Amino acid sequence: MEQKEVFELALGLAGTPWKVVDIRFDEALKRIDIDLDPLRARPDFQALLGGVPTVAYDVDGTREICMDHETGLLVPPGDRAKLRSAVVWMMDHPEEGKAMACRGRTLCRERFSAATMVERLEQIYTQILEHRSP
Repeated sequence: MEQKEVFELALGLAGTPWKVVDIRFDEALKRIDIDLDPLRARPDFQALLGGVPTVAYDVDGTREICMDHETGLLVPPGDRAKLRSAVVWMMDHPEEGKAMACRGRTLCRERFSAATMVERLEQIYTQILEHRSP
């Protein structure tokens, strides 16, 4: 069984009009409706930057970029029924999904730009040096 067939089965999409495509990621960003990886279950930073609506499990640091109903949809870890429902909701509400993706893109550009990351590292180093024992 191919990986895309596994995804379709895991999401309960077999026999529906929605299919998982198997193409290069940069090409996929132009074509995909939703960013979802049910095996990895974390949002893809590049997909949000590409303006793709996101559905993800609420694990680890996911909330840094995927905030429920703000920049994407979050579901409890391992809950395939809620994962499927979230995907169906995104498919049924494309305008809301695009609006979330737009907010996600803005968040990623602001929070994770090279300038912001360098500034944060400088702050961390400064704090460490200021609190260092003589």
